[in-house]
Amino acid sequence: MKSAVLKIGGRSIDSLNVAGLRRHPNRSLVIQRVQNLAVIDGEDLTIFWKCVGYCGTDRAAAMEFSIDADANIPFADLDCVAFDLRHDPRKRHAIRPILVGPDGMSKKIEVPFLSPLALKDPFSVLLKRKLPGCMKSGIDYYTATLSFAQETVPSYEVRLRFDHGRPQWVRVYDCRPSGTVNLLRDLWPSMEHAGVQD
Repeated sequence: MKSAVLKIGGRSIDSLNVAGLRRHPNRSLVIQRVQNLAVIDGEDLTIFWKCVGYCGTDRAAAMEFSIDADANIPFADLDCVAFDLRHDPRKRHAIRPILVGPDGMSKKIEVPFLSPLALKDPFSVLLKRKLPGCMKSGIDYYTATLSFAQETVPSYEVRLRFDHGRPQWVRVYDCRPSGTVNLLRDLWPSMEHAGVQD
């Protein structure tokens, strides 16, 4: 319950709080590498997730993701597509995720593998989703979360890219399941080219 009342700088992180109430760790898959890119273009947000790992149980048919945003876009209207890169490296067979549970500001979705995994089978999944109108001018936030039953993830990268407009500052926080929030660092954009900030 502590993780469901997170506040940063006096502001309630609503989408993360709602997600925390329904969070359960994945015990079927072992994650080895995660790459997360969030592209912010005005008020629109496009998110890419690439997850690589292997099956840790006898069988796994899908991978679960969470879509958390203050702007509640109905699942039927959500521009969301995935690819099973192990079975489809050229991305010829787009996968439409399946909604699991209620449709709200925090949605649980499943991405079915093109072929079920057996114990120790590797996987590589790419998920792309667009969330128009979910970033507001002024102070706003982006959350990146994982829910897997493992102590650590060997490689976990989160990048923010601003396609138009330079942010005055970006702060990075670490939010633990216990409800503790730690400021990791203040960041300035690392690159600037043709109006794009990394």
